[in-house]
Amino acid sequence: MNSLKEEFLEIIRPLESAEIYISESIEELKKEIYENMIPIGISENFVGAVDVNDILNFLGRVKLNRKKQLLNSLIKVDLIYYVWYDSGAGQLRFNFINANHSKLPFKTKLNLNVSERQIVKAFIEDVWSMYNTLEKRKEIGRKLLKQ
Repeated sequence: MNSLKEEFLEIIRPLESAEIYISESIEELKKEIYENMIPIGISENFVGAVDVNDILNFLGRVKLNRKKQLLNSLIKVDLIYYVWYDSGAGQLRFNFINANHSKLPFKTKLNLNVSERQIVKAFIEDVWSMYNTLEKRKEIGRKLLKQ
């Protein structure tokens, strides 16, 4: 494993075991979102070092940890896990809310026929493309300054 990949995975490792806020009330949706939503971004340093499988493996460890936390909780409720790519923020985001909610907390139209892998792939590809384009723009700018 390359050192940049190891460094990135070490940075996000604490998120795997972050304490989840568990509630059975649908009235606490805002608190659940605030406490449980985790955004992940990839800075320029790590572009190309992290791939889809790295992120999917990380998400798998997070889900396993949340299941363990749920089993050890006094509150007996199932969780809804959802993941999305926020292209405006350049972040992969995921959250856990209690299963008593009848719908996900989005006002925008959702495409529920997209797999977790497809979402992570779009995130990785978009971040790579963004930084690749940015690097090309910097290179053009440097050439223009030399003229």
